[in-house]
Amino acid sequence: MEAPRKNSMVQKIVRNIDASANCLESEHCITNKITFCRLFFGILFLREKQMATYVVGDIQGCFKTFQSLLRRLKFKPHDDKLIVLGDFINRGPRSLEIIRYIIEHEEHISVVLGNHEIFALAIMLGALETKSQHTLHELLTAPDRAKIIDWLQARPLLIRQENNIFVHAGLLPSWSIKQATNWALIIQEKLASTHARSFLSNYFSLKKTEQLSGDSLALASLTRMRMCVSNNMIDLSYTGGLTNAPKDLKPWFMVRDDGEAKIYFGHWAALGFYNYKNYYCLDSGCGWGRSLSALDLEDHVLFQVDNCDF
Repeated sequence: MEAPRKNSMVQKIVRNIDASANCLESEHCITNKITFCRLFFGILFLREKQMATYVVGDIQGCFKTFQSLLRRLKFKPHDDKLIVLGDFINRGPRSLEIIRYIIEHEEHISVVLGNHEIFALAIMLGALETKSQHTLHELLTAPDRAKIIDWLQARPLLIRQENNIFVHAGLLPSWSIKQATNWALIIQEKLASTHARSFLSNYFSLKKTEQLSGDSLALASLTRMRMCVSNNMIDLSYTGGLTNAPKDLKPWFMVRDDGEAKIYFGHWAALGFYNYKNYYCLDSGCGWGRSLSALDLEDHVLFQVDNCDF
């Protein structure tokens, strides 16, 4: 499904080359040969330098699968860019390798935090003692643990690039995009502050959805939401697909209207790759042994590779 890129500049040069080639037969042969050569090498340069941006779904500690995807994309670390939609750690066996690779290439790889990164931060900061199953042991005991904590605390929960919005789970239906951006910044500041431990401790102490409000509701919406009871109340219990969803619940993206904005999210493995209007889910169940997805942001070509970590 890898379609050729559309590039108006390249197409323009092609037209100019065609025109120049036709002129080579004219009496101005020498001048036109020079023009032809300049244009020919110009298009080669543009093709070589062309940068791509890919949006990547939930990697979930599957480093080998991630590397397989990068090979499929023919990813050039110093030219192309990746935007990873959170949950790049846990479930899979190689979370530490994932984080180290992203940090090493952070000038070209951007991430938003998902619920698994929030979970890991809470453990590393001492805000949460858990006996639940996870695959973060190597990460939690890494010699560069302090550096990783600092790095995670500085990551955003939402990225906005013009009309493109990138978030792990979703945007609360009652929010405007501006409000969502503001809430994401508030949470990011809390996670980066000296009060991060107490903030996360309080957040994980809230066991019922009805207890969520303010910043706790914002964090849950950005990192855990799938379904909504109303425009300002989320449901965190249902994790299945749309076919069998309770009738009193609605997918968050089906009760929003964001105009021309495109919103890219992950978190919902039961959906797989899913497109509804201008909303795109990129979680294709890599953490459950299925596949890892990437979408070319320019022409929306989908790339997928099978999980090779399990």
